[in-house]
Amino acid sequence: MKSKTGRICKLIISLLFAVAICSSTVMAESYQSYVWDLESGTYYLAPDAMQYSRSISAQDLVDANGQSIGAFANPTDITVGPDHLIYITDTDNNRFVVLNPDFTLNKVISSFRHTITDANGNQTVIDDVFNQPGSIFVTENDGMYICDTTGLTSSNVDAADASKVGADNEAGRIIHLDQNMNVIRIIWGVSSPVLPDDFVFRPSKVAVDDAGRIFVVNANFNMGLIELGRDGAFVQTLGAPAVQYNLIDLMWRAISTEAQEEQMSTFQSTEFNNLDITEDGFVYVTLDTYDEEGTLPDFLKKLNAKGGDVLKKMSDEYEPFGDLRAVGFTSDYNGPARLCDVTALDNDMYAVLDRERNRVFVYNEEGQNLFEFGSPPDDRDGMYTSYVNGTLSSPVSMDWMGDTCLVLDSALDTVNVYTPTEYGARIFEATRLHAADRYDEESQVWQEVLVLNNNSAAAKDNLGQVAYRNEDWPTAMKYFKEIYNVTDYSKAYKYQRQVLIEQNFIYGVIGIVALIVLIVVIKKLWKKFVPKADEKSYWGRLGYCKTVIFRPLNGFWNLTKEGRGGAGAATTILIVASLISVLQARFTGFIFNPEAENTNLIVTMLTLIVPILLFTICSWAVTSLMSGEGTLKDLYIGACYSTTPIIILYPISIILSNIMVEEEGNLYQVFLTIALIWVLLLLFSSCMRINDYTLGKAVGVTIIIVVVMVLVVFLAILFFALIQQMIEFVENLGVELTNRA
Repeated sequence: MKSKTGRICKLIISLLFAVAICSSTVMAESYQSYVWDLESGTYYLAPDAMQYSRSISAQDLVDANGQSIGAFANPTDITVGPDHLIYITDTDNNRFVVLNPDFTLNKVISSFRHTITDANGNQTVIDDVFNQPGSIFVTENDGMYICDTTGLTSSNVDAADASKVGADNEAGRIIHLDQNMNVIRIIWGVSSPVLPDDFVFRPSKVAVDDAGRIFVVNANFNMGLIELGRDGAFVQTLGAPAVQYNLIDLMWRAISTEAQEEQMSTFQSTEFNNLDITEDGFVYVTLDTYDEEGTLPDFLKKLNAKGGDVLKKMSDEYEPFGDLRAVGFTSDYNGPARLCDVTALDNDMYAVLDRERNRVFVYNEEGQNLFEFGSPPDDRDGMYTSYVNGTLSSPVSMDWMGDTCLVLDSALDTVNVYTPTEYGARIFEATRLHAADRYDEESQVWQEVLVLNNNSAAAKDNLGQVAYRNEDWPTAMKYFKEIYNVTDYSKAYKYQRQVLIEQNFIYGVIGIVALIVLIVVIKKLWKKFVPKADEKSYWGRLGYCKTVIFRPLNGFWNLTKEGRGGAGAATTILIVASLISVLQARFTGFIFNPEAENTNLIVTMLTLIVPILLFTICSWAVTSLMSGEGTLKDLYIGACYSTTPIIILYPISIILSNIMVEEEGNLYQVFLTIALIWVLLLLFSSCMRINDYTLGKAVGVTIIIVVVMVLVVFLAILFFALIQQMIEFVENLGVELTNRA
């Protein structure tokens, strides 16, 4: 019996152990995708749109003789040609490894032949090699363009161009070859008055459009892209990143001597590091440098022919630059993205590669994130030295072969291949249908995407756009509201409002007339049957707020000097005003307050009550020292009565916010602004009249009161910060004592 029980226990333990191993393996070999939620500013898990398929290592590639080509050495670029051949730039090996579409070895390009002319006009055919090649761009009909970053030497250049080599042999060249490796031309260098005197031609990335224009990323060059014509001659620089200025440095330079300025670092704009070109001639460029003090440039641009940035963005807070902060459940990568590559995809989509978080982000034409994929090393490993299938360590380049993504990783010495899942395939299909203007079919596919991922903002936005085109305004508004797309929601609401007005115009007119009649009748009945309240009663003092807000100089004098106000009525006014503030925050229309549903009622009430109480205490403290006649109670009553405009104007703003569209928002803002200014003027008037100050003295005292309020807030923040540090110290001390015990 014991033996049988023991065997059962061993079996159960073995099964649990096997399940644990399988679970950990599955966890390690999966990488979590996510979507960005515009409402809460957080990330939510999403299905994987792309799945890891395989890795291609250089050591696994063999030539026709069965010999290995050896490991990559600092690979820097991967390019898929029009014929689906895959070109890998193996920089430190000074070669290009070419793979077939099935990832077998096609050939290795390490040399080429071309003719040079010496000073006497004699021509010699030489076997030339590459030196630190940076990239290759393959066209459909015009051959391939190779960036040989430092490959220009006195032995491989025409005598007439020997001066372009440079003293340090740092110059490069662009080699234009046909598909048979015959040299069409070699661009030895460029010259122009626009370029600085110390300019060195060191092309690292190149792209060519259908018109033959050549766009070059030049190493150590911060004036943007270099555009060359079909003949290789310089045309212009375009898209130079803006210089990031530091205000303090600018002020310091303004008062510095010339000697001091020479010792300061000069302002430099950042450099582009990669590019790609669309079918219609737009150029995507990336840069991965930024001001360490936190000033972030545009990491991605889409340049037109004049160098203008025409990249579309969902909003200033939601830019297509990858992650702008850490993603908690993936790994602890802080700070902005470091984009190292960009690829223009079909149907106006594009993808960017973030080498900081080892992820690829895919966007549509509008700059909306469709999905992301990839993963850093196993984040359960503190040193990030463990890698599993699908993870990336140091991605440097990517390209796409249809819907398949190839990511070149220089540290892992591999090309990782990712293919679409069912979820990703649906997104690609919906985008194709959108580009073909097949909106009904597109809507069906996006519905399927939404079933797979209810958090997909892209699906909801596109379903809203389809409904908008079909003039289904309520459905469009529903989807736009779910993703906080205020602008498109406002457009749909504008047409829906017009429909409602046309359908209910008569009822609306009747309702307005009935409301006016009802108000008149109630007012007459009130005067007839409700006796006038005594001035010193609670209701009389409460009603005196009308006199205070319209005739503040007399009103505030009588409020305290003649006893027309009371603490009970004042407290009632303050509480009602704070409740009205809560209603305003909660029920303002979606167009003007998308976050209305997330309103914290208590915090909203305190945002009015606390400043009023703080003003009361600070004004009493100041005026007590400056011959003020008002008591603490008088100042409290005056401050509370000053909030009456909120009770009057905020309800009007709530109504307007629910019937106006975005472009009509100025009128809505007018009511809020008037309410704020009105309250501030009443607070000033209460301070002046209750303390019996002259206008000039009241202004001076008010300034002092504001300064004191700022100091009190600062000291309160400092106090709570110190308390928090003390609590943390005590907690850490307790942990330390516990561990030592």
